[in-house]
Amino acid sequence: MRLFDSHCHLDFPAFDADRDDVVARARRAGVERILVPGTEPSTWARTRDVATRYGLEFALGVHPWFLNEIGDLADQLDGAWGVGECGLDRKGDLDEQLAVLRPQLELAADLGLPVVLHCVGRHAELLAELARFSRMPGVLHSYSGPVELVSKYADLGLSFGFGGAVTWPEARKVHARVRAVPQDRLLLESDGPDQARQGRRGGRSEPADIAEIAACIQGLRAA
Repeated sequence: MRLFDSHCHLDFPAFDADRDDVVARARRAGVERILVPGTEPSTWARTRDVATRYGLEFALGVHPWFLNEIGDLADQLDGAWGVGECGLDRKGDLDEQLAVLRPQLELAADLGLPVVLHCVGRHAELLAELARFSRMPGVLHSYSGPVELVSKYADLGLSFGFGGAVTWPEARKVHARVRAVPQDRLLLESDGPDQARQGRRGGRSEPADIAEIAACIQGLRAA
């Protein structure tokens, strides 16, 4: 089975001790592609270097937890899959987050690049921003919004990523979202090193987990 981990922070220090082994395990598990999203300007070079070293894809952006000026992002995107990780989060000041998100969305639209979106607790606000564009292809990483908003996001050209949380039996809201997303808009993600799968709570997630996540999603949608 050929698998794609659409969201793994393989450049994070949590993988420094055994990054070679992590990539090797992913390959053995059938994971042929991994997208490494950048989170802040000070680590963009590291994100690019790690992705290049292992022949992976990468995106660059400013995450709402690490607010900063986007600076020379446009010049840094040569060879990048897309713009991100960027978005909105209930943590922090909304106006400050919007001031950083807006130029990233505009840049993605101008360059014709997909976006890697983070959104927690502010889906109405994110949709209001996306409504300024007729299309905004990309992925809503670890989708946490209401089932009712799936069609609105899909109409903009967005796909939906799901990770280790789908393997938790008690995650009923996540399961409902997985069932609501059209098959051709479903993406798998490890969200490494976070969002560990069942049986590894509190531990690290990694791309090799994608095979189990895929099997769990298949079971949920068949039920």
